Amino acid sequence: MLSRPFRTATLALTLQAFGIASASCFPYAEPRLPAPGQAAASPAAITIAFDNGGDVQQYEARVDAAVASGAFVRISYYATCISACSLWLDARLIAANHLCVDNDATFETHEARVAPHGEYLADQSERSDASTAAIENRLDPGIRAAFDRYGVFAGPWLTSFSGELIRDANSAIPQCTGGPAAIVAAS
Repeated sequence: MLSRPFRTATLALTLQAFGIASASCFPYAEPRLPAPGQAAASPAAITIAFDNGGDVQQYEARVDAAVASGAFVRISYYATCISACSLWLDARLIAANHLCVDNDATFETHEARVAPHGEYLADQSERSDASTAAIENRLDPGIRAAFDRYGVFAGPWLTSFSGELIRDANSAIPQCTGGPAAIVAAS
């Protein structure tokens, strides 16, 4: 099986061959916030396609910026959302109807870990209670209950969930059909 970076690079080249901008396959687009005193343009749309996770505090800042700007977050068709990427399942985005999850998306989540040398390796890192609590506290209660049922935050191993299971945990999360504009317009 090909490594994730190779698969992602191959997808980007394939998209370019069909005239689709390769930036569309990157995991996160910064919402553009208006300058002070300027009227806000329509909210940004953030599409999560392949996201390997990372630092919990950085993800908290990204999610906070998306919530503040009113951005719509789409966990897209066959997306892979790993580790800290699960912070996009923030209760505030769901309550504002600013999140959709495709049934075929995959979430792979685990307890937050701190690596002593900056590189995450499950057997060479330690649990971070503070970062794990930060994730748990931001999650929608239904999703958190599903994660708790499967012991997601009980160890360093990845636990996989389909987008369908995430949507079953909170029926208010719509399926991503017709793109974010159609869902935002319908709300």
